[in-house]
Amino acid sequence: MSEPPVIQQAREAAATAARPYGPSRAGQLNWVCGELASAIAHKDFPTDCRDSLTALLSERGTDAYLTLAARNEFRTHNMAPVRNPLWSDRVRRRCLVLIGTAAGVAVELPLHPPARPLHTPITLEQQRVLRDFVLHPPHHHRTITRWRWQRTAALIGCALDTGSPESTLLTLHATHADLEQKTLVLPDGAYRLSPETTQALSRWLTSRARLLDGAPRPTPALWVSLGASFRGKADALVLRPTGMPLTVKGSHLGYQDAVYHLNALHAGRPGWEPLPTRFEQLRRAVEAQPMTVAQTHEVTEVTAEATFFAS
Repeated sequence: MSEPPVIQQAREAAATAARPYGPSRAGQLNWVCGELASAIAHKDFPTDCRDSLTALLSERGTDAYLTLAARNEFRTHNMAPVRNPLWSDRVRRRCLVLIGTAAGVAVELPLHPPARPLHTPITLEQQRVLRDFVLHPPHHHRTITRWRWQRTAALIGCALDTGSPESTLLTLHATHADLEQKTLVLPDGAYRLSPETTQALSRWLTSRARLLDGAPRPTPALWVSLGASFRGKADALVLRPTGMPLTVKGSHLGYQDAVYHLNALHAGRPGWEPLPTRFEQLRRAVEAQPMTVAQTHEVTEVTAEATFFAS
């Protein structure tokens, strides 16, 4: 089945635009042309932007295309999830400009959504959405993926309850979490855990125990990796087996995946502000204080045993 003339024109322009570049850019241009073909066939795409390349690359046409792409309208069930939608948006925009330039057509792109400043904490509504995620992380048929969501949900819950930096949370041992007393011990004291974080931690600790079951020397770390990885340079790689203490990079990837999932889920909702991808902004919204000595004695004697961090 032949493609519409406007898509054929786009592919010809894409082939011309790809000549100065390598196969990677050529693949991206071909990918965008395929998405444009899906876009003009979509019921939500403006009918007056389907007949010419000029109309397709107008601000109305590109805005409709990028909006459909952000809603994952062009993805099939067997495609891998997008790890970085912002990067995909930048690639799409760049390819549209290259196609228009090669075709001699002016490209009108919609403005990017304003970026949230690094110092701005998340809003109360964003906190509510994150806490709902902590209580109800996505269920997945793959065990490792399901455990990854559980780990991320518990980590976000701990950050919302304590306001602690990511680096501090990653130093915790499993013994620092007392689910019975609903407390988490940090270097500056013990913090009360919310019901949703307590449930998320309980879920994660159960999965963590299954993961480390049978390990010859199980790590005491509260947050552990779910798959083997390598560290070091290419000529001196060191294998890090499953169940090692979670790295900052691993934590970042998990948190960003959660943010992309939630932003896509709530995209288009009136008043919704996209969640920031920086963990720092999440904790800046929290003004939690450790429990007083009197409060701690009422709950547990765990702070009297605060020698956990000596190891």
